[in-house]
Amino acid sequence: MPNIEVAQFVAKSGLDLIKTQAGEVLKEVPAFSEATEYAEALEAGHDTVKLFQQDAPVIGEAVIQALHPLPAPPPPPPTPPPPSSFSDKVAGFIATTYIDLLHHSPDAQSAASWETQLNSGLSRTKMVEALTSSGEHRRIIVDALYSLFLGRSPDAAAEGNWLQYLANGGTIQQIEPALAGSQEFFQVEGGGTEAGFLRALYHITLGRDLDANAEAALENAMDNGLGALTVATVVATSPEALQDQVQAIYTQLLHRAADPAGLSYFVQQLEHGAGIDVVFTSLMSTPEFFPLPPAPPPPPPTSNPFAGSYTGSYSGSGTAFGFSAPVSGAVAFTVSASGVITVSVPGAGTGTLSRTGSASFAAGGGSGVIQGALVTFSGSFVITGGVATATGSWTATFSGGSGSGSWTAVRG
Repeated sequence: MPNIEVAQFVAKSGLDLIKTQAGEVLKEVPAFSEATEYAEALEAGHDTVKLFQQDAPVIGEAVIQALHPLPAPPPPPPTPPPPSSFSDKVAGFIATTYIDLLHHSPDAQSAASWETQLNSGLSRTKMVEALTSSGEHRRIIVDALYSLFLGRSPDAAAEGNWLQYLANGGTIQQIEPALAGSQEFFQVEGGGTEAGFLRALYHITLGRDLDANAEAALENAMDNGLGALTVATVVATSPEALQDQVQAIYTQLLHRAADPAGLSYFVQQLEHGAGIDVVFTSLMSTPEFFPLPPAPPPPPPTSNPFAGSYTGSYSGSGTAFGFSAPVSGAVAFTVSASGVITVSVPGAGTGTLSRTGSASFAAGGGSGVIQGALVTFSGSFVITGGVATATGSWTATFSGGSGSGSWTAVRG
């Protein structure tokens, strides 16, 4: 019988009645072919309990399916999104990093700034270092430690002091024992007793109960003058505590336990004075934290079609102190792929050449009439039959006079 008929049957019979009768009478499930008969019998006023009693051995699964429907089949998997561009991936990395370190998404201006820097070659490590060393991230850490060890937020003065302490090179591992070894922790969390202090210290720092051997050894040490701050430092910087911290960061960032090599490496770093930020920075810079495709290759360098070395000559006339004379000489220069003109003859100078062939350059005058003059060349370059030539005009100013003329050069 179709499922819709089963549902109608259950609705007509009443769910509570069917549950009661099925629980008390049915020993086997009903056949689909029987469901319609029971529905019709129920509508005719017959006693369904008697019907169940008569037919219990042959009742199929229709009623049971109606009373306890099978779960709906899972929906089909979503259609995968189209491949993200490199820019999209960079934006995703920025957003994920902000949420993990600062607990909020970046504002539009910050996101755009970081995306520009990352697209321009800034390493992910540098970005993570900038965020972990920010006052906002450090404030989050200090507030969390106060909540964990003292059950309250820090007052403004204390928070400011700890932020300055971190800015001056202090580490989170040094703040933890300072709070755990404080008189406030001893009284509030430890109840004012050594035993209570040790139990609270182990519970918060190591996440486990204080074992009997450690309790006996530490209570004896405290009875002999070992202070709470020293005890807290020993526990908070123990290999067990450092391993727990590294494991917690692996779980947060990579959603897995630390591998033995990584765990050993980071614990050694922390034991030698590195801050816990080194774990965040290292893990968040890996493809496992957020895979980034390779950056798109830079565009190929532009190649100016007129690049090369040129030699030629200039000619014209000059006037000085009322006298005119013909002027001529050699011209030599090079054009780089980016269009920079470097002049060697008639003297040293520079200029620019556009990709369309428009040129302008200047050079110090060589010998003869224009010795010591500033010569300005302008003109155009063309390529005909594979031969690049340049022609144009020149002007010069020098002491007591000026000159002008034309010039031409050919790429060698």
